[in-house]
Amino acid sequence: MNLLLISENGSGRTNFIKFLAQNLFSNECFFSSKIDCFEWKGKSLETIEKQLDEIIEICETRMPSILFLDNLNFLNINMEDEDRKKFIDKVYSRIAFRLDSTKIHCIATTRSLYQLPESLLTIDGRRLFHEISEIPTMKEVSLFLKLIHNNQ
Repeated sequence: MNLLLISENGSGRTNFIKFLAQNLFSNECFFSSKIDCFEWKGKSLETIEKQLDEIIEICETRMPSILFLDNLNFLNINMEDEDRKKFIDKVYSRIAFRLDSTKIHCIATTRSLYQLPESLLTIDGRRLFHEISEIPTMKEVSLFLKLIHNNQ
């Protein structure tokens, strides 16, 4: 099962998945590995595939495993250059194919669902991410907590 977490910058999504990965691993529930996809920016498709394949192979040997992909929106899909659009679509298609072809679970983060191409969200007509959830911003959480406190 794959999960996509959506939230604005400053909402704590990176800290949340770090916390989750550390606790799942330290409680000996799951082996986990985290990739910050922004590190792939400017890399070739071959380099991205190689790094993703290496991490997935490690996760597959240490089942049960969870792969955390932070900042999955690392490539700007709203480009006007047609060659760049084709490259971006190919990168995201390869990521989707690789995630779909493994039994490990994936939890990914993005700033917006609209920053991801359809080639990443669906594969062969199926949704790649079974659950898509929004994380509230820290400001929203703070306002909610104040509201609860004031109503006590």
